Amino acid sequence: MKFLIDENVPKRIMKILRDKGYNITRVPSSAFNHDILKMANRENRIIITADSDFIYSIPKKYKSVKRIVFTFLEPDWKSAINFFNQNIDRILQALSITPLVVIKQKGKHIDIEEGVIFEF
Repeated sequence: MKFLIDENVPKRIMKILRDKGYNITRVPSSAFNHDILKMANRENRIIITADSDFIYSIPKKYKSVKRIVFTFLEPDWKSAINFFNQNIDRILQALSITPLVVIKQKGKHIDIEEGVIFEF
């Protein structure tokens, strides 16, 4: 699996994935969402981001691009990273059935029509 890590995601997530042998690329600084989607689609990469636009504002032609989106009430990356590290296999398994996985903080309300939600 290959991943495209948005600049709003801590480097610790990259390290977790790299230590498991995955191919990691960091999003170029100040890249627009459309460019990120285009790059992920072209290179068959899974986007990891904390930008909720990747939940709600995806052009139709990029709906199949796989993405993991973190969302918070108040940013708590320590808990999110621990959850991600402990559940990486379940998270990646969910991507085999849906292109959208949301990892949300307890109490954060999310409405999605398709996808899997994990709560930490």
